[in-house]
Amino acid sequence: MLSLNDVKPQPDHKDIGEAEPLDKARECVTRLFNVDSSWLQAARTIVADKQGETRAIASTSILKNSAYDKRGVVAVLVKLKDGSSYTAELRYPGKTLRCLIYTPASLTSKS
Repeated sequence: MLSLNDVKPQPDHKDIGEAEPLDKARECVTRLFNVDSSWLQAARTIVADKQGETRAIASTSILKNSAYDKRGVVAVLVKLKDGSSYTAELRYPGKTLRCLIYTPASLTSKS
């Protein structure tokens, strides 16, 4: 009969309770969600067309945070040239808007 003392861990196996680093977990979620540039474009479209924002967009980027991963959303930061920004939370997989948060330029520059 085989006992627990006879079982040897495999080189690539982890002990119970040993967690993967958070960065590796985020990479897995990114691969799972198949995040590509279409997510950035979806956020830009929401801000410009649906929100009616007329100020120029300076940049867009994916926000990596475990809170977003847990909610099953991809968060995109849309920075405007005046320093203000929007955070668009898009549901996976349809890229539908869950939440849109506006941060004025004065608050952005303080952080």
